[in-house]
Amino acid sequence: MTNQHPYIEETEVEAGPKGIASVETAIRLVRIIEASSDPLTLKEIAEVIGFSASKTHHYLVSLVRCGLLDRDRAGFGYTLGSFSLQLGLTALGRSDTVNMVSDAVRALRDEIGHTTAFSVWTARGPVVRHSEPSITPLGVSLRLGTVLPMLKSPTAAIFIAWLPDNELQSALKALPRGTLSLRTLAEIRNQTRKERGAHAAGVRNPSIAAAAAPVFGRNSRLIGALSTLGLIGQFDDRPTSAVSLALQRHARALSERLASHA
Repeated sequence: MTNQHPYIEETEVEAGPKGIASVETAIRLVRIIEASSDPLTLKEIAEVIGFSASKTHHYLVSLVRCGLLDRDRAGFGYTLGSFSLQLGLTALGRSDTVNMVSDAVRALRDEIGHTTAFSVWTARGPVVRHSEPSITPLGVSLRLGTVLPMLKSPTAAIFIAWLPDNELQSALKALPRGTLSLRTLAEIRNQTRKERGAHAAGVRNPSIAAAAAPVFGRNSRLIGALSTLGLIGQFDDRPTSAVSLALQRHARALSERLASHA
């Protein structure tokens, strides 16, 4: 591997206002990892940026602590962290691409009639960023900014399934001790990945059922969860129901649009 990389320029620093070199170096490291479709090891990152392994490691430790980077599950490679994802989503919300998300939420609602939403991951757990109210009688409401529960929540199951464990820790630690065992987390992860989505009854209260599907962006990174919910008896949360199939279709279409737009 050579030291050449799209984000590494071997030219003199441009003239202009003084900045902080270490900050600019840290951002270069983040951009190297962002450009890779796979996790990069310490050795690979050091070779690309042209630093010693020791110097590179110091930067990586700080970037992981700040949430801009994360270690993969095997512990040998580095990927973007939860704060990088949040920054991306914030930027998404201030650009034209936010329309893709809101259009998908609205299109799903118009097709199935139930309340629909798009949620992102935060240190508190899943938070609703976009929502469209039900057009069916006695529909369930879901306000923007709502923090969704970690228990019996299809939306939470999406993040449990596709986020690294350490990105889940802050929300999991806030739960009463023993609420979610490692075995239960593994079961949720395996089932959700197998079905490419999650379904549950008794969400938020005993009369509500819900379903959720993952939305991915560039390099197949999880961006958020597209979901829908309604009253039990009116809402069919089975994986093979028309509601669930429509949810999956809209989630896939949104993922394709976000990936191609990035």
